[in-house]
Amino acid sequence: MYDDEMERRGKFGGDRMFLRLTMQERMKDDGFLIADDMGLRLTRTLTSSEKVALLPPPWEGDIPLAERHNFLLTPLILETTDRKDNTVYLAVVIAYVAEERDARTVIRTAEHLGRLTGYPARPVVAARLISDRLDEMVQAEQVFWHELNHPFLERIERPLETPEEQARNDAATARLVALKREGKIP
Repeated sequence: MYDDEMERRGKFGGDRMFLRLTMQERMKDDGFLIADDMGLRLTRTLTSSEKVALLPPPWEGDIPLAERHNFLLTPLILETTDRKDNTVYLAVVIAYVAEERDARTVIRTAEHLGRLTGYPARPVVAARLISDRLDEMVQAEQVFWHELNHPFLERIERPLETPEEQARNDAATARLVALKREGKIP
């Protein structure tokens, strides 16, 4: 899937980091969808302050600095419950095209989360598309893939206008601008 989709990355016309941040912002209130997809019930989404409070001070902990930063920058950490009302935490990374390194990072975050809370923690990749290597990890149940199907993604993925459509749209815009300048429309 990944190799065929590599060209699509440029289709949305923006840079990857901007798209990732936009997706993270849009997904921050959608933790209930991820939990529901996994057969869990969302209890709460941890705030940045709560993530900081979970970590021991740097001089006392055994978590390397880079992993501490990844933990704190994890877009979503969700507290959920299963059917038996047991607490299960979810560490969620969000990307348009998720790759193996995204999964490896969120797996380590989930390991730390489980150790710090004393509850089971599962790694989740929320993405529109995943790489072939990540697909193998999903199949091996090392990480859960929540496929993103938001309408805003469909809008940015629309095929680019054909030259004919662009010419028609430009002509229509020019007509409207002329009518506005002539005072015929507000």
